Amino acid sequence: HMLKQWNIEADIADNGLEAISMCEQQMYSAVFMDCHMPFCTGFEATRRIRQMDGYRNVPIIALTAATSEEDRDACEQCGMSHFLAKPVTLASLRAVLGHASIL
Repeated sequence: HMLKQWNIEADIADNGLEAISMCEQQMYSAVFMDCHMPFCTGFEATRRIRQMDGYRNVPIIALTAATSEEDRDACEQCGMSHFLAKPVTLASLRAVLGHASIL
């Protein structure tokens, strides 16, 4: 995947509940969160992750094909700190990683 070229390792959750569980078990330096996942949306998963110890300031980057102003507002309101529109390009990924101080 695209992150490998910057030597960034990624774990993948299949749904929002799994993402929450993974964050409970391990501290991540950043989280890419798909907004529309099964069992628990990315919005709800983000709200729960933000309540965990150590995750208040971790970048949570929204991944979504929905790019309206309302969609961006919903991402911000639940605690997502950055926004990445699908389809993801190398340039957009690099830009959001820079804004999140990951690169």
